[in-house]
Amino acid sequence: LSDLHYNPERDGRNTGQLRKELLTFLKDKKFSVDEIFITGDFRHALHQKDELSSLAKDVVSYIMEVAKCVGITSSKKIHILPGNHDLTRSNSAKLKQIIENYDPMKGIFTNDELDYLSNRFDFFYFVCQELYGNDLIYNRFRTELHPYFLVGNCVVLCMNTAIACGFENERGNLVIGNDLLYRSFEKIKNEYPEKKIIVLAHHAIEYLSKTEREQVEKIFTNNDLYLCGDAHEIWIRKINNWLEITTGCLVNEKDVEVVFCMGNTNKNEIKAYEWNQKFGTWQEYIAFNNYLDTIMKNRPQSANLNNLPKLERNYRITDDIIFCANQILEKNRFIYISGLSGIGKTCLSIKLSEQIKNKFQISSVYFIDGSHIENFQDFYAIDLD
Repeated sequence: LSDLHYNPERDGRNTGQLRKELLTFLKDKKFSVDEIFITGDFRHALHQKDELSSLAKDVVSYIMEVAKCVGITSSKKIHILPGNHDLTRSNSAKLKQIIENYDPMKGIFTNDELDYLSNRFDFFYFVCQELYGNDLIYNRFRTELHPYFLVGNCVVLCMNTAIACGFENERGNLVIGNDLLYRSFEKIKNEYPEKKIIVLAHHAIEYLSKTEREQVEKIFTNNDLYLCGDAHEIWIRKINNWLEITTGCLVNEKDVEVVFCMGNTNKNEIKAYEWNQKFGTWQEYIAFNNYLDTIMKNRPQSANLNNLPKLERNYRITDDIIFCANQILEKNRFIYISGLSGIGKTCLSIKLSEQIKNKFQISSVYFIDGSHIENFQDFYAIDLD
């Protein structure tokens, strides 16, 4: 989800209806998800400047209603980051100076500059407090520009593209402190080298300044997902091998697309759902989904670097046995391991694979489930999905 701009007093009938019907639609479809991502703009800054704490409670209350409809009861399963409407805009002269001093080739904000920029997100911090309470993990938003979190089999990096928002003609001229972004990516590579990365951001990459965008795109080298909003319309494009998906909003205005997306990161499946204003119903966004399917099919797939099964037992596979197997593989491309059930064939295979992977710096080792194969000749027909 993105761009809730939650303001029931000014939203009007159509927006109120689409939000209410969204809850019904999710229930009727019996959707069930593991995580929820919301990429910013929880309020409309122009019309909602006061009573921020009360407003944050209302926003989080609706978010939790949506979450409940898809089987989420813990706020730790809801992942958010700020948009340009979630900060307080003031002292444009100071912001202008920060922008002018910024060098994209270095990508560094000074500590004083970063303190000033971060402290403007008072409303977003109210939302965090209301959603997460005193959870220390999510208080990282106060101390880190681009924090990341381990979420299931993925790492979610929250890239704050709104950090320097607040000046005229900002789209196409945004800067984000790419040095800290690079440092976050390097930490992820060191801590979770085999995990898929999902980047959450409010703005599409194209809204960064030309030089900043070039630096950021050099950091994006893996084959993962970039999910954003802001544009109030849905679109998809590639950044290197990354897939950038911009979703729509949850407020009905002129020339916008009211859309949310749902997907399965394990299967590389994503679908969009749109609000049909004419008939007052939610429905699958067939045209976009067909286009997206084409993109996904033609997209190079990243290797699963860690699909070896976990060992349920501690078999006694000695170094002598592994050495013997290695000797065979030095002279042959294949090794055939047989034995009674439970003797440790899979354990030997896994330990041998891990050793070979490390020794020869092989990036990927695949475990292929051949339990359905009746004849050895059928091995060649295995679909390496």
